[in-house]
Amino acid sequence: MESLIIELLAVVAIFIVGIIFLYVLEYVKTKTSKEQWEFIEQWVTIAVNGVESIVIDKKQGSAKKDFVTKYILSICENKGYDIDEETIEIMIENACQKLGFLSKKQEE
Repeated sequence: MESLIIELLAVVAIFIVGIIFLYVLEYVKTKTSKEQWEFIEQWVTIAVNGVESIVIDKKQGSAKKDFVTKYILSICENKGYDIDEETIEIMIENACQKLGFLSKKQEE
């Protein structure tokens, strides 16, 4: 009877440790993703600011956006980050708005 209780306690302890491990693992994944997201946002802002500083012609908006998108995709690929073009384009638009590069017509 005593050995049965000890085995039952061991199983319960393993179960509790497993649950704690899953929560810790999920926390580490979330933290890494948050750091990756901040890294990508930082590079999008740098790339948008650089392209806007170098290319003066406002008519080349789509070309500038394509350049920044490809540049960010290459950085993410080199770092092993998985991100799609649509997300990068949204980040580019947010960076343009934050940096004040969008005119009122473009924002609407």
